[in-house]
Amino acid sequence: KVRPKLQVKASAKNAEVCYGQPIVFKAVAHGGDSLHYQFKWLNDNAIGDSVMVNLYQSGWHTVVLSDHCSATNATDSVYVSVIPPAKALFTYIPATKIKANHSVSFDNKSQNASSYLWTFGTKDSSNLNSPVYIYTDTGYYQVMLVAYGLSHCPNDTAYSFIKIITD
Repeated sequence: KVRPKLQVKASAKNAEVCYGQPIVFKAVAHGGDSLHYQFKWLNDNAIGDSVMVNLYQSGWHTVVLSDHCSATNATDSVYVSVIPPAKALFTYIPATKIKANHSVSFDNKSQNASSYLWTFGTKDSSNLNSPVYIYTDTGYYQVMLVAYGLSHCPNDTAYSFIKIITD
């Protein structure tokens, strides 16, 4: 009995995924000996017609279909983009001997973020990229920067304590 040529079609649930997040790959086969299909995902060290893997970089994901009967295997690939993780990071000037009622310039050095939220250890906050803030009272304050991830991917948060001295 002559069977139709072995064929496979690879797909992914999403064309892009957040860094380190799982994605489901699926393969649909036709032809050959369907009772002996074997699916192997080369880039992902996975076996099966439906596999879940965590992705850390963009790239092609190739499935090879064999059936132990056909002269050649069938292959197909699907490309998935991985959105890099947000990384919150900041510095401030002056870095020491910060006096009450003087400006503090916060320098946002975050990467892969769509927007930001700053809190200054007071009741004040800002959505600016790199705000300037004036502390009116002496003391220790915890500054927090939230870097919101691209495409609704996870956020990252950075903290620093700042000491404000008398003028």
